[in-house]
Amino acid sequence: MASSGTGSRPFQRPWWNSSPVQNKDLTSIGRTETGILLLAISLLLGPIPYLMYVGYLLGIIGSVLVILGRKAFGQFHSNLVKLSVGIWVLGIIVSILVGFSWGYDVATGISTYSSPASEQAFLISAFNDLIVGVFVSAAIIGIATVLITYALQTRVGRVLLITGYVLGLAIGVSILSMITSQVNAAVSQALSMQDFSALTNLQAQSQLLGLVSLIPATVSAFALYLAYSRVRSGEIPSSTTVPAWS
Repeated sequence: MASSGTGSRPFQRPWWNSSPVQNKDLTSIGRTETGILLLAISLLLGPIPYLMYVGYLLGIIGSVLVILGRKAFGQFHSNLVKLSVGIWVLGIIVSILVGFSWGYDVATGISTYSSPASEQAFLISAFNDLIVGVFVSAAIIGIATVLITYALQTRVGRVLLITGYVLGLAIGVSILSMITSQVNAAVSQALSMQDFSALTNLQAQSQLLGLVSLIPATVSAFALYLAYSRVRSGEIPSSTTVPAWS
């Protein structure tokens, strides 16, 4: 891959003067550049109620673009992106299994337990298992977020990615411990008094506590922005980068 000059961005040539391979690289670089930017935005929107759904959509689009553009940045990056996709799929499968298991347990538990006390204890346990399962799923998907741009980062960017992930886990564990301690009372009130206000308040509290996750999200988003800047400025792929075209 040739560069048009010192400090200039690689592949900045008219399309009609470029070879098919160079055109392919230009397309892949553009996709990766846009994809990383969308991923960074999605991380910032993730902890915000309601906007999180926009973040999910942007994250999916960004991931697809990075996947499509991965081969212009060498085999190591391409392999990490594929590994990231595999881990992301694993996280989604875990979340689906957790949700299905919770729904099945609740449905069968209600019909199995005749005593209100035993039914209440079972539902409390099911809710706690659901919360833990969601956390585990999010932790798995977080690994995919670290890996998808890891090869494009400098040492600083990689440290920021790992720091953001570890901070996210720490905050998640703290929120988890605070919520699970209140689940018992909220579920008991909902079952015994048909009063769901405690559960509603617990949900609102969870969303409010979730805003603290903006801290690790910002750290991770900044790391992605560093990778985006490297791609946009032409620092990567460099003239020595070997494409992973197969």
